Amino acid sequence: MNQSGLTARVIPILHALAACGLALWMAAVVLWPWLAGSVISDALATRIESLLGSVFCHRMPSRSLSWHGGQLLVCSRCTGVIAGYLLGAVLAVCGAERLFFWRIPWALLLIGLMGLSWLAGWLGYLDAAWHAERVIAGACGGLGGYIFIARCVILLINWMQVERRSEFVLDKQP
Repeated sequence: MNQSGLTARVIPILHALAACGLALWMAAVVLWPWLAGSVISDALATRIESLLGSVFCHRMPSRSLSWHGGQLLVCSRCTGVIAGYLLGAVLAVCGAERLFFWRIPWALLLIGLMGLSWLAGWLGYLDAAWHAERVIAGACGGLGGYIFIARCVILLINWMQVERRSEFVLDKQP
C-alpha cells in the first residue's frame, strides 16, 4: 500500500508504541506468578486478575500454562494471541509492511487458523491440556489480528487525508 507523507511518519510511531505496550503486557502475563506470589499484595493481585485476566480470558487452569509455581495471567491461547500481537508490532517496526503476507487476506487466514483450533477444541478433537497447539494457534490469530488492525488504521488515515484534501479544494472554489 502506497503511503502518503503523514501516514509514512505516523504509522512507524504507532507501531513502536504498540510494541512497547504489548511487550509490557506480555511481561505481565509471563511474570504474573512471580509478581502475584511475592511482589503484589493479595488484594491488588485479585483486582489485577479481574481486570487484565478475567475480562479477556476464561483462565481455566486446565488450559493455562504455569510457571514459577503459579498459573499465568491468561490461558495458553490468549498468551499466544498476546505474543502474536507483539510479534506483529515488532515485525512492523522492522518494516514488514512491505512483505507479501502483510495484507488483509493473509491476516484473515491467520485469524481463521485460530478459529479452526478453537472449533476443534470445542468439538473435542483436541486435548484440553495440549498447550503447544493453543499457543501456536493463538500466535497465528494475534499476528493476523495485528496485521488486520494495522492495515485498517492505515486505510483510515489515508481516507481521512483524502477527505481533508477534498474539503480544502472545495473551500478554494468561488
